[in-house]
Amino acid sequence: MSKKMIIVGMLFFVCFISACSNKPETIPNSEEDKKVVETPIKDFSRIDKLAQSTEPQDIDRVVKILFYESNNMQYKNTIAIDIGNNAMYLNPKVPTLGLVNADYKMTEEDVEKIQNIIKKYGIQSWKEDYSDSKNTNYEDGYGWVIYLEYADRTVERHSGSGMYRADVIPKNFDTFIEEITNFVDSKKGDLNE
Repeated sequence: MSKKMIIVGMLFFVCFISACSNKPETIPNSEEDKKVVETPIKDFSRIDKLAQSTEPQDIDRVVKILFYESNNMQYKNTIAIDIGNNAMYLNPKVPTLGLVNADYKMTEEDVEKIQNIIKKYGIQSWKEDYSDSKNTNYEDGYGWVIYLEYADRTVERHSGSGMYRADVIPKNFDTFIEEITNFVDSKKGDLNE
């Protein structure tokens, strides 16, 4: 019995040390500012667990973007972009994000294009929640969420859910979805050429 306890204790210790070593390295840019040196792609799986950003941040501080829609319990238009590592998932599946490698290595032009799309549609000024608070008696409705992860490991989250899609989206939502999905689809074409 004591050997089992020692083995369980050692296993717990190794897991604890391993978990502690996953902290991203940082280097100071200035006294107030720190920039993440490495933001592993696997962090997509924990993006919803990060602390909420408490103040507005510059678009060039965004290191990850995760967006998806859900309709009748099916994911669609899933976008997963890791600006910090210049990587993009071209066919992401929400349950496996972070468990598989990214498909596409982004250029500086790609990063600028993504930042410009975020700016153009004012994503950072969208309300935090567009959910239909009047109608909560639905099972198979529509929902969406976008996470912007910043270099300081905080996240900005915008979302909406309800029975009817038109009731839970910002005004420029459809054109944003069209532009960002067209951008990702164009990169799929680049890989096939």
